[in-house]
Amino acid sequence: KPVRDSSGSFPAQLLAVTDDKDLTVYPLQPKQWVEIDLGRDRFLGELELRGDVPSALLVSVYGTSEKIDESRAWIAEADMQTRRAFYPDAEAGVTVFRPRPMGGRYVRILNASDKVAELKGVRVFATKRGN
Repeated sequence: KPVRDSSGSFPAQLLAVTDDKDLTVYPLQPKQWVEIDLGRDRFLGELELRGDVPSALLVSVYGTSEKIDESRAWIAEADMQTRRAFYPDAEAGVTVFRPRPMGGRYVRILNASDKVAELKGVRVFATKRGN
């Protein structure tokens, strides 16, 4: 899947985001974003982040015929420590979000914290269309 980020990294550097290998790491800098192009519009139901997830993040989604300023907030986490206290992850180093399903092609993850996040992978799962 094509990936780009706010700092204009080379494609080889961005490979760690979607290569499904825990040995490669993508450093997501504070207040920076990384965006995944899913290839076509889908109805999104789950987001899986591997590695050191930002302590605060915002995930937005927009479709093929939309611009980024038309994106919609899909996931907003102001404090991951509180989230982990209520929703412990089944596997160490893996954080799973199952927000309300939303349609879109592009998924943008913003590191809203003041620390570097070391992402080892991002996976987005489609769901059946519905409410």
